[in-house]
Amino acid sequence: MGVAKRGAHHLSIEVPYPFAEGTSQKVTVNMRDGSGQRPLLATQTVDQVINWPNPMIWQLNQQTAKNTPEQNLQRAVVMIDSGGEQQLGESRFILERLIDQNKQFEPAYIELARIAMKSNWSPEGLHQAETLLDTAMNIRPDSVNAKILLGYVYAHQQHFDRARNYLVRQRSQTHRIPGCGPIGARCLSCSTKRTKRLANIARSSRVP
Repeated sequence: MGVAKRGAHHLSIEVPYPFAEGTSQKVTVNMRDGSGQRPLLATQTVDQVINWPNPMIWQLNQQTAKNTPEQNLQRAVVMIDSGGEQQLGESRFILERLIDQNKQFEPAYIELARIAMKSNWSPEGLHQAETLLDTAMNIRPDSVNAKILLGYVYAHQQHFDRARNYLVRQRSQTHRIPGCGPIGARCLSCSTKRTKRLANIARSSRVP
């Protein structure tokens, strides 16, 4: 390697993550001839605001940047299936990042709907799931998984006729909803509420 000549030079270096959440206001660069014990040759400080995320978010960012969208989706599915609060939060972050990268990535909306259904069975949570599934179906109108999940949302909202339309029409399909197994009555395991009428709808749409 040659010796740099006198004059103007340009050097790029990544500012390392400090492994702590916070905000930096300035960046200082010091140039020394050799080790850190040598006298300073030059120094410069610039105003630069950097918002550092918490270590968990930083690690997720690093991991998702290395993987394909399909790999990130599968990772989110596994965490949703585990059902823990932290896992649901991490999977939500991954899925929202996938949508930020590609608004037409339909599976991410379906998995976000699953998170809404698993974490909040209130009218608000069901409405959120319905909105996400409607978006998925606008992207891909023939999405069986979106239709089946939307059927269960309608059933829990007590819109039984609408639910039956979605569930019965899909009874010959062999698709799977990740974490639910074959679509049919066993998808009720996703729910914390069971009603007699919902069970009847599920039986009428059971996969042969």
